[in-house]
Amino acid sequence: MFEGIILDIDDTLLVDGELKKEDIIYIQELKEKGYHILLATGRSLKEALPISKALNLGTPMVLLQGALTFYDNNSDRSIEVPLNKNTAKDIIYWCRTNRITPRVYIGELDYFYDFETNLEDNSEVFSDILQIRMEFENNDYRKERFEKYFENREDIITRIHPDSIDCLSMRTDKGVAVRRVAFEEGWSLSKFISVGNFPGDSMLFDETDFNIVIERKKEIKKTKNIQNISSGTVNEALKNVFNSLKEYKEGKYRKNTEIRIRSLGSFYYIFRENDVEEVDELLYDIWKMVNEEEELSLILRREISRNNFFEVIDRINYLISNNIIYKIAD
Repeated sequence: MFEGIILDIDDTLLVDGELKKEDIIYIQELKEKGYHILLATGRSLKEALPISKALNLGTPMVLLQGALTFYDNNSDRSIEVPLNKNTAKDIIYWCRTNRITPRVYIGELDYFYDFETNLEDNSEVFSDILQIRMEFENNDYRKERFEKYFENREDIITRIHPDSIDCLSMRTDKGVAVRRVAFEEGWSLSKFISVGNFPGDSMLFDETDFNIVIERKKEIKKTKNIQNISSGTVNEALKNVFNSLKEYKEGKYRKNTEIRIRSLGSFYYIFRENDVEEVDELLYDIWKMVNEEEELSLILRREISRNNFFEVIDRINYLISNNIIYKIAD
């Protein structure tokens, strides 16, 4: 049913800044089973490589929220989405005026900008900057000044963290970068699971049909494009999904002719010989789609693309356990 996993790193793979041994082992097992694994992160190459190596993953990697797609040190194949040249210069000028030393990200490199160089002589650099990071530790006043100064700029994305701000081109899109990789690799994103955080990975979730949010600090409500919310590790969340899918991977099902489900206005009822039971719309929708020509797993995939995964599984289990639908013998 699924062919690959797209993984965010921070607050997803990392638990309190550490990569769990159990996640390393499980991701390696998925690779050995033939699953495609892609890292898609806000980290730079230097920051992401240790995680990639620990997981024994190769490339490509989607980095800097999609501003850089990296392929095996092959710069001719890597794809970059730089900041507008004049915008990058404006940010650097602001930093110099406000005595903030920014870190600039250019291609696969990142370094603190050297104000000893003449800004005008360094103009070519501004055309290649993918991201600028300003550190504001213990300096909320300057951080607020920066936010206010650039709040009406329509050509940049500002990602605001507790002690820093990252600036990227408005054209930067992690989801688009992942889609481009999938096209080049011949993958179908409808068969991929994205694992990330919300709302940071919303663009990624727009590209895949099944999405898991890892959230360990606060409760979040089910929202569009999210099929599962987990407070555990990545391997726990994925195992939960795969274990629930095992019995539905193969097989066609038939409706029991002695039992029917009908919609009466906005209400839904199961009619048995001596019994009537009210049910919900989701159960009715799943029952209605069951036919002898289609694998149940295909119906499941369609439903989980727009409903909570475990609610769909629960309704299917109900239909099977109550003999409302039954598996056709092979």
